[in-house]
Formats: sequence, structure tokens, C-alpha cells
Amino acid sequence: MRKARIHVVRFEGLRWTTQIEGAPGASQSFPSREQAIAAGTERAKQERWELIIHRRDGGVYSRNDFGDQRGIIG
Repeated sequence: MRKARIHVVRFEGLRWTTQIEGAPGASQSFPSREQAIAAGTERAKQERWELIIHRRDGGVYSRNDFGDQRGIIG
């Protein structure tokens, strides 16, 4: 099974959304990027998903994988 991903993206001007990959109707809208990142991080941690944060231009700013919580380094 493919791991789910949640994206934080700019939407219609100054709004930011969290969008679950493959679930078009499962997005939430926020007035700031920081609020969207906080909500996306919380959801990704709960579900053990990957969080992908996008820049204003749509490019990827950062990725955080909360799927492996075993604390393995390397």
C-alpha cells in the first residue's frame, strides 16, 4: 500500500490549505502558512503520513516523514 501524503500549498491569493494526496475533497483552508503547517504537522503525526510543505511558487520547501517513529538514525 502506498503511503499517504499531506501537502501544505498556497491557494487563491493569501490563503493556505492542507490537501491529502488522492482525496480532493479532504482539504482545509487557513489564513496563514504557519497555521496550515501546524495543522498539517498534527495530522501527519497522528496518521503517520509524510508532510510536504510547498513554497509560494509551488515548489517543495521541505518534507517530513512521520511514518517511521522508531527513532532510527542513518
